[in-house]
Amino acid sequence: AEEIAATEDSLKRVEAEQEAVRLADRKAQLREAREAMAAKRRTALEERAKATPTYKDSKGNVVHYKGEVDPRYAGGDEAMVKYLGDNLQYPEDARSKGVEGTVFVDFVVDKKGKVRDVAAYESTIEPVDSTLVSEAVRVVSTMPSWVAGTKSGKPVDVAYSIPITFELTGH
Repeated sequence: AEEIAATEDSLKRVEAEQEAVRLADRKAQLREAREAMAAKRRTALEERAKATPTYKDSKGNVVHYKGEVDPRYAGGDEAMVKYLGDNLQYPEDARSKGVEGTVFVDFVVDKKGKVRDVAAYESTIEPVDSTLVSEAVRVVSTMPSWVAGTKSGKPVDVAYSIPITFELTGH
């Protein structure tokens, strides 16, 4: 009986180790996919900005693909990460299903620093759960004012994009 119990414990340890390796591999795949998509999106944006530096939004406002000085979150990247951490709510349905993924959220920071025209795009190996997409859009839409981007020293509307990764820990 002791041998059987020891064998069962040993099997459980091996299964737990295998599961940990699978999770680590999955997280590495998601990270690589996120980084590849980010690089691809940066390159596409740079090419678009070279071909046509601006576009008109649905209301006729001129939006720059890139500012001479890009917009920035008030307080910098660390403050933005804190804002996202404090305000992002992992959708319970996605959490219970073990769903993870990265959503790229595109938006415009207008000349007054307000976030508008928020839209999300999936960016991982498989489609991202719609509840994650909705939550990413919600949290970006409610961001406080940014420091506007500038062109020739004047504030302008600038397109911007950030990745938001939903990652479960300890499962």
